[in-house]
Amino acid sequence: MVPITDDLSEREKTLLTLLGENPDIPHKTLLEATGYHCGATISKKKRELIKKGYLRGPYYHINLNAVGENELFDVYADIHFDVSHYNLVFNLIKAIKCWRWIYPAMEGDRLFAYFQCNYYTQIARLLNLLKKEGLINYHFYSSQSRWIGENPNFFGEEIISFDNIFSECRLPCIEYPPRETGRPWKLLDIRVMGYLQVKSADIKSICSYERETYGYSWKRSRVKYTIQKLIDHGIAERKHFNVSPYPRDACFSFLLFLTAGDQAKTLRVTKNLGNNCRIYKAYTLAGDTGIMLGWAHVLNMPNFLSVFEDTDVEVKAYQLKAHKTPYMTRQSFDVENFDLETQRWIFPYSEYQENIEKLLSEERY
Repeated sequence: MVPITDDLSEREKTLLTLLGENPDIPHKTLLEATGYHCGATISKKKRELIKKGYLRGPYYHINLNAVGENELFDVYADIHFDVSHYNLVFNLIKAIKCWRWIYPAMEGDRLFAYFQCNYYTQIARLLNLLKKEGLINYHFYSSQSRWIGENPNFFGEEIISFDNIFSECRLPCIEYPPRETGRPWKLLDIRVMGYLQVKSADIKSICSYERETYGYSWKRSRVKYTIQKLIDHGIAERKHFNVSPYPRDACFSFLLFLTAGDQAKTLRVTKNLGNNCRIYKAYTLAGDTGIMLGWAHVLNMPNFLSVFEDTDVEVKAYQLKAHKTPYMTRQSFDVENFDLETQRWIFPYSEYQENIEKLLSEERY
């Protein structure tokens, strides 16, 4: 892990903190708060902070729960295996193409995978194929709750605060709004949804990538109209920057599975944990289990895994490998899994099963 050196000025810390709070904050407000003299300086600083590994985006949370005639589920799998099968297991997980991210634990014998699909039991069936082969054991969580992201306060404490984690606080809304069915979605709509989740909302870049990679020639005006339509209908929501408290490859990255008794109490713990500190965290609920991803200063590592021992919280805590590892990867949802004719999400089980069987036959372990 690269040692952390805080090379940010006070102005840059202010800029990052404010952008993390509101990606659409006016330049005038940023100029007043930072003391920079012109908008061009703000734009230049953003580019520099992106290059340094502090800033990415802006992105949108995409409410796929409101798209189509059937529902989607988020599925989280804690996958344990023999380290000698690392590459094979990683590729087998990727063969289930509805994965959204894969994160490797520092221990070297565990991967965490997030899938998004309309039949969560089908993910279990596919993982059971690997289990029957003697390759993996896994634990499985299913959810239909939102992810809540909180960017760092660059003037907050570097050490994660575990004080008052049970204190009363205003809990975030993790439920999606009621679904509206019957609205038809076109090919461009679905494809743009995929970009807004994981790529900056740059119309020129979207058009260029679509043309060069897939052969689609979309007019910029159509893409611009589509983005606005998705915003207006509540599909593209909660625009945000992803702000890292330190350069990403130098952070202490962790993943928590925690239970504090009931959903409200668990959500309170995830909300309060590290509140107003210099950390990035994102969290959700899967039943009564809270799932939390975080990036923080490496000084948090020594005591992190034992800090919950004297509390009533049941925790499984894992340190993740650095962001530069090829085994940490993310993508948007698979746009091919939306059937435009029926306006329904599909699950190509046979295709995924064939992908798995092909890999197993090519690399008998």
